[in-house]
Amino acid sequence: GELNATGSRLTLASVTNTRKRSPISLSSADMSRQRCKAPRRADRWWRLFHPTGNLRKGVMPKFRIVNATLILPDREIAGGAIDVDQQRILALGPEHELGGWSGSIVDAAGDRVAPGFVDLHVHGGDNADFMDGTVKAFETAVRAHTRHGTTSIVPTSTVARHEQTLAFLENTRALRQRGAQPELGLCRVLGAHFYGPYFNEEKVGCHPKDPARPPDPAEYEQYLAFADVMLTAT
Repeated sequence: GELNATGSRLTLASVTNTRKRSPISLSSADMSRQRCKAPRRADRWWRLFHPTGNLRKGVMPKFRIVNATLILPDREIAGGAIDVDQQRILALGPEHELGGWSGSIVDAAGDRVAPGFVDLHVHGGDNADFMDGTVKAFETAVRAHTRHGTTSIVPTSTVARHEQTLAFLENTRALRQRGAQPELGLCRVLGAHFYGPYFNEEKVGCHPKDPARPPDPAEYEQYLAFADVMLTAT
């Protein structure tokens, strides 16, 4: 039925303007008003919980999203609503089928509401590469994907020098430990996709060829010290 998402963990929700086809992030914003309406400007991201308010204190308000087009695995529901409390989806479906509500109300203005995206293979974004070797580059790339509806991300390495690869793993661990930071526009980093640097010469593909090399125990033993953040290795 309509309540098949009951009890799901809420991280971020992606809302798409049905007229301009531009996504609006429902990750954070000002809930000081009892009824809020998402702006229609294509170049703006709407925040559901104000970064200086409850979200930073670790408290997510109880709210209902109304007037939404809900995207489910097998269909869309126009005139839909979603009830959220304590970061969990309590119920969703046609608004007229849900009961009364005592929390805040957010008007999606007919936009599409979808589950957040989980990106399992990504090398960067917004002119930043995960191999750049800095936390700032990581944050820039993660923030770019978060703006477009990603709620969990797996940074992926490329063939690179040993020091670059170690920096990639260190930064992945650091951001994973920080968790999602909606007040900074950062979704959750799940861990690393360790891609290379050991490739058959004929299988390097689009990766840089010069740093590609056979496995070296002196190197990969250092990489294995980051096994706690490696989700997959190829």
